[in-house]
Amino acid sequence: MQLYDAIFYRKSIKKYSTKRLSINMFEEVRNLCQDVDSLNKEIKIKAHPILKGDSLKFIIKKRHRLVAPHYIVLTVQLPEEEEEKETPIKYFDSVGFVGEELILKLTGMGLATSWVDENFNKESVLDFVHLDGNEKPVMLIALGFPEGKDLFRKENEIIDRKPMKKIAKNVDEKWTNIIECVRIAPSYKNLQPWIFYQNNKSLDIYMKKDSDENMNQLNMGIALKHFEIGCKYHNIDFKYIKLEVKDKLRKEYYISVV
Repeated sequence: MQLYDAIFYRKSIKKYSTKRLSINMFEEVRNLCQDVDSLNKEIKIKAHPILKGDSLKFIIKKRHRLVAPHYIVLTVQLPEEEEEKETPIKYFDSVGFVGEELILKLTGMGLATSWVDENFNKESVLDFVHLDGNEKPVMLIALGFPEGKDLFRKENEIIDRKPMKKIAKNVDEKWTNIIECVRIAPSYKNLQPWIFYQNNKSLDIYMKKDSDENMNQLNMGIALKHFEIGCKYHNIDFKYIKLEVKDKLRKEYYISVV
């Protein structure tokens, strides 16, 4: 299954079978985790798969109530000079960008996944995975087989997402299929904070403001990964670039596509 197809078939799974991956399949997951590209090249994102995921159920806060046979720990490693700043570089979008590609690849393997937000005991994770000195855990991905056979979205299944007209303003037809990939992307609390505006020189992407900035950034990273996959599938050359663009009412300028 191509990543583009996985965008439309994949759904978040909250209930997992106790069945574990075979050693060979887990090794395939481990190999996928070693080949990740960050959105921001200054930020190093790593993915650490955990074989005995049931051990983590005691460090995930009770409100998650999500127990999977395996997990992937996503970590961030910032340049040393960034660690010393009062306001270090933002990195949750890079985490979302990396994690979502992994999730879509795992979907192609026939595996169930779910994002687990940052509210877990990060110190206790160190009992299960070896991290470098300035590497810190920030997010989890639950991984395994679904309870039952309901892994993929059904054909023509209604998806709880905003209509295109709510997230794309005056956009050329060539971008419609690409933005559709973003429209159905998962997001924390289903906030779907992305909105696209087109002008003569660029396609500008804005983020609706929210109190939980970290998770909103994660949402945007997921969206940019879906956008990238859509462009590659439809053979559209592009690059992300920061321009001198003003914020809009209750919307923060995020990035542009040229």
